[in-house]
Amino acid sequence: MHLSEYLGEKDGRFYLRRKSMSLLNKNKWNEEIWYAIAEDLEPAFLKKLRREAKAWEELKSDR
Repeated sequence: MHLSEYLGEKDGRFYLRRKSMSLLNKNKWNEEIWYAIAEDLEPAFLKKLRREAKAWEELKSDR
C-alpha cells in the first residue's frame, strides 16, 4: 500500500511525502520526501498545482 501527501511549496520547490507499507511488517512504513523544482514544471501545470494547493489549504483551515 502507498500513501502520498502534499506538503507544500517552499523556496521554489513543491514537496510530497510518499509512504509505503512494508510487505513483511504491516506496522512498518517506509517514508520518502520527493520534490519538484517549480522552474522545471510546465507553466500551465505549475499554475494548476498552485491553484489546487491554495484550495487544499483553504479547505484544511475551514475544519
